[in-house]
Parts: sequence; structure tokens; C-alpha cells
Amino acid sequence: MTQPDFNYSLFTPYDQEIIKSLISAGNMDRIPNAIQIENQEQEKEVALLLASQSKPVFVEESEVRKEMLKLQTDTNMPIINSPEEEKAWQQKLNAEKAEAEKKIAKMKEKELASLDRAIKPKVKEVVETKKEVEKEVHKIIDSKLVLA
Repeated sequence: MTQPDFNYSLFTPYDQEIIKSLISAGNMDRIPNAIQIENQEQEKEVALLLASQSKPVFVEESEVRKEMLKLQTDTNMPIINSPEEEKAWQQKLNAEKAEAEKKIAKMKEKELASLDRAIKPKVKEVVETKKEVEKEVHKIIDSKLVLA
């Protein structure tokens, strides 16, 4: 697997080695759980890396259009001779387009779920850290009030 563009300098040497080994093994999706992400720059870099692993969407040639072309070349005549025929072909094209859009939507859902799995643990850590800091602040404030 080729090394994607990645700003390794944002990470500690230890984390850099982990990231490189996971990339070379094809396990980029494990990076967020394998290293300590300490700031937004690191989080963004990892998110971009994960997004880069998603497969490109290939536009498939329309089977309906192929069928139309084949009929036209086989018969050497126009295949649409009435508004009803035009409507029927358009319905076929619309159904094919709707199916392709469903496939794309499913792929995007999978990508979003992958990013969500990568980010959720980090968000939970931030929330927990915030709660701990708030507790400490309240303790300090309470101790200052007792001393006053």
C-alpha cells in the first residue's frame, strides 16, 4: 500500500511509528484507537487520512442507455416513436438512476459510520476530561471560600 500524504510531524515519534505500521498493514481505520490524539490538528489529520481511504465512486454506464443504443443499431430505426414510448424509456432511466443513488447513499453511510466510530471515543475522552477539570475547579473555589 502506498503511503498517503500525511503530516507525521504533528505526532510523537512513537505515534508516527504506530501510524506508519498501521498504514502499511492496511489498517488505517485503527489509528484513532491506537494513538493519543491531543489536539484538533492531529484529529483533522487523522480524519483526512481516514477519508482518503474511502473508495472512489465509479459512474457505471447506463444499462438502459446501452439497451436503447443496441435496439437502435439493431433495427436501424428510431426507438422512440410516441410520447408513450418516450415516457416508458424515461421511467426506466429514472428507476436506474434511483438505484444508483441508493448505492451511493449506502457507501456514504458506511464512510460516515467509520468516521463516527473514529471520533466518538475521542469526544468521550474530552467530555470526561472537562468534567474532571470542572470538579477540580470547584474544589479549588470551595477551598478558597473556606480560607476566606
